Amino acid sequence: MSAALNFLRMVACAARSDPRKTLRGIGWMLRGKRVRGRNLIYAAASRNPRYYNLWIRVAEPKIVDAFCGETGNPGCMRFAVLLVEPDGCSDDRIKRSEDAIKAAFGSDVCIVRHDPQKTLASALAEIRVGADYVVPVLAGDSPAAAAGRAFSAQAASFDADVIYGDEDTIAAGARGDPWFKPDWDPLFFLARDGVTGACAIRVEAALAAARPLAELQFGADAVGKLVLNAVAAAQNNRIAHVAFIVVHRPANSTFLTTGGRRHHLTSIWPEQLELTVGGAPSELVVHFPEPVRWPSVIIVVPTRDGFNLLKNCVAGIRKLNYKGRLQIVVADNDSSDPEILRYFTELRNTGIDVLHSPGHFNFSRINNKVVGLTDCEFILLLNNDIEMLESDWLQRLMLHAMREGVGAVGALLLYPDFTIQHAGVAVGIGGAAGHIYRGSRLDDTVNRGSFRTTRRVTIVTGACLLVRRETYNALGGLNEEDYAVAFNDVDFCLRLDAAGLRNILVAEARLIHHESKTRGDDMSPENFARYTTELCALQAQWHTIGRVDPWHSPLLSGASEGFVPRL
Repeated sequence: MSAALNFLRMVACAARSDPRKTLRGIGWMLRGKRVRGRNLIYAAASRNPRYYNLWIRVAEPKIVDAFCGETGNPGCMRFAVLLVEPDGCSDDRIKRSEDAIKAAFGSDVCIVRHDPQKTLASALAEIRVGADYVVPVLAGDSPAAAAGRAFSAQAASFDADVIYGDEDTIAAGARGDPWFKPDWDPLFFLARDGVTGACAIRVEAALAAARPLAELQFGADAVGKLVLNAVAAAQNNRIAHVAFIVVHRPANSTFLTTGGRRHHLTSIWPEQLELTVGGAPSELVVHFPEPVRWPSVIIVVPTRDGFNLLKNCVAGIRKLNYKGRLQIVVADNDSSDPEILRYFTELRNTGIDVLHSPGHFNFSRINNKVVGLTDCEFILLLNNDIEMLESDWLQRLMLHAMREGVGAVGALLLYPDFTIQHAGVAVGIGGAAGHIYRGSRLDDTVNRGSFRTTRRVTIVTGACLLVRRETYNALGGLNEEDYAVAFNDVDFCLRLDAAGLRNILVAEARLIHHESKTRGDDMSPENFARYTTELCALQAQWHTIGRVDPWHSPLLSGASEGFVPRL
């Protein structure tokens, strides 16, 4: 009953936001296209500010109870708070923050208050003996009422040096603009932070992080750098994420300017890197050093007819600015169009291999056959319906693909209208896997524009997938038997993930994808039986029904590819 009621609430929010899209969604559902219909309805509902209010009222209390339980109360862990006052902060804002701090961490919480005469060292010396974690708070920010319980519950289950959570904004007493973050991912942190204003740091880790900053004046800048130091020291094994709204912050509340964060991270980060300002003032782009020698790459482009698509794709490949050796192979699956057959002859005359791959279209088998014939160090699987916008996208992918521990690397793919087609694939959506943020605009602010960030994802699409040949072969390539057309990339990336490798979405590498122009629609009558068989295989092998993707968010609906908080 509750599921049906929640769906009706969703429809009501959607109808107020976009009646036309809502009616289209209902129409699709009545015709049996349930996933397509729900996506339209959920997308319309999520655009309605009332929907987040509904989530706060209906879903958030259940999340608090489920996550915190009886062990997650402020008494389990003792907290100290560094309360920093930015210039010009009013007494009312300070009072609101103090009241929220006491509600979240207990009335007897140790609050180290702002004093321009204090150094960071003297401020930390005020932390009471016995405190377990220190929480930085910028005056004006309000820790959530259950933040202490959430941090305590997380600390009880995982011995972390740094715990961070999700956040939303508050304006005129109303909450909005939620930011649901992924689990700990250094790439995401470097680009977006997401920790500094919503975290708790083990006292010992905070003291160690503060030593190089001890004589700085106690203020927002010093505390912001302290958090960055603590994160850089903790790195992969000592940082935990709470999928829980732990703080409500005014818009643009920040400890460090983007320039200050950029400069400090570059100086302390254990890897050599460069950071530049990205598409929005708060976003940074991570640049790793270029190699002395660029690896060799084979680009595999399967096709069946589709002359214009293939010609545009090859033209883009020819314009690549890549300093390593390239081998280009067009894998022809029984093309019959005279125009493309003549084009194959032209390609061969210009040094591009055309390999005949006859029989029923089997994307996995075609690619495996070509890979078995090459000695290149890296493999790039590329659809023939990919159109290039720039010449350096492969180089951008390679700088990540070469790093230790990386599996598959993919690009940000756009529809011809420049909305998002692929910004990473999350397992569990629709009981299988879904393209997150599909249909969003590049300038969209949903979830703080996280899709514009180079970051770890569970899956990247096989339409543009770069991987080491050695890794590809070690995993046995794509699964030809179970996933001839659909889900071969999902299965492959899940195997990479299970092997402990990180799959990366490189948001700065952007291409146009004319999706499924050659292979056709999986939902068409002639393809549906095959698609259903592949879907059942995926669900049985990887238990994708109800599975939560750590690089997406458990707070988001598994029934939608859009940013829709789960009711």
